[in-house]
Amino acid sequence: MSRAHKKNQKRATKKQEGKGFVVEESIGGAAAPTVTKQDPVKELRDQLAQAKAEKNHDLANKLRQQLWITQDLAAGYKPNISAEDEGSREALTQVQERLTTPASSLSSSTASVRLDGASAISTLGSEERKLKTLRKKLDQIQSLKKKLEQGETLEANQLTKLKTEESVLEEIEHLENLLSIPVKR
Repeated sequence: MSRAHKKNQKRATKKQEGKGFVVEESIGGAAAPTVTKQDPVKELRDQLAQAKAEKNHDLANKLRQQLWITQDLAAGYKPNISAEDEGSREALTQVQERLTTPASSLSSSTASVRLDGASAISTLGSEERKLKTLRKKLDQIQSLKKKLEQGETLEANQLTKLKTEESVLEEIEHLENLLSIPVKR
């Protein structure tokens, strides 16, 4: 057995082990018992392999769809699912429940979930991202105003940015109104 073969085997076993979820529960300052849950992506892959082995194609298709959505959410991308695609909407809600239930299913007391080896999940929609960038623009405009008040000379592009303040404020107000409207499901 070569050294490269040994290294590859070691890597494969590390990959298969996986730490999964670690759920820490604390009740009134008592010692926190730790419960390890399996990573949702790994869990879905295992279920998908089992469904394929049993030749259950309907279940395999649903699990594949849930796996895609879970991977998208883990990568920080919120999938854009149309209102007509009921199966995808159902899969999205199931995945979101699966990602949030490890802490709530243990008990109703204080529980915190930490993902080991997984990135933080960002599910900002396009409107939220645009609102965030507009707020950054507004902050930049405010800092430019302060510089102008302090007597610093501004460049031409900075002066044009100052002139856009009113339109940025209007866009922020419009997006905040859009986001405050409850969405029917």
